[in-house]
Amino acid sequence: VMEGEPQDVVQQYQRYCHSNKEDATAFVRALKSGKTTRAIGIENTKKEVDPKEEQYDPYLVSKSRLEYPPRGGRIQDLELLDTGGNKANLLRRGNKYAFSYRVAFDEKAEDVTFAMLIKTMKGQELGGSRTLPWDHFIPVVEAGQEYRIRFVFSALLTPGVYFLNAGVEGKVDGKRAYVHRIMDAVAFRVVSEKDHLPTGIVDFRIEPAMEQIQPE
Repeated sequence: VMEGEPQDVVQQYQRYCHSNKEDATAFVRALKSGKTTRAIGIENTKKEVDPKEEQYDPYLVSKSRLEYPPRGGRIQDLELLDTGGNKANLLRRGNKYAFSYRVAFDEKAEDVTFAMLIKTMKGQELGGSRTLPWDHFIPVVEAGQEYRIRFVFSALLTPGVYFLNAGVEGKVDGKRAYVHRIMDAVAFRVVSEKDHLPTGIVDFRIEPAMEQIQPE
């Protein structure tokens, strides 16, 4: 049905798996016609940004954003903010930030919970959270109700570009499924810094030490 970059093909496959029968048929038809081909990555930054002075780059935008078809609710108003409530997508290693979004329900939903996930540009899932433990849910959300969701996290990552996912789970046709999900919804960059020591992806706050010793 489709050939392309692994991340793109897998995303489209996940979208297909979470579509109802009618939407899935139309989706496969669109895939075969080539109307859903997409680029992976971020928009190029069109200006030089000094990370010491600014913390938000309006040109740092996800090109691989993928929305699942909404099934009774819709995620809106996604924001990444600093502790002062200001927009941020140029993050400093170790600082705290808040990922927030609003969910509007146009149909009654049962056993609802909200979630987020941080990923690398290559699609590696680094970690995330839910608003409630795995076996806890909001029993009923009525049509017309809205929720504001907020996840505060520490940017314990090495310099690079990362993505945030947002998702709403609930019972759909008697089975647990995504009421709505947006993958690669928000892109952010952990800025480079002078004399950077951590390696890899996650910053474990390792404290290095060394000493010269006399040979025995």
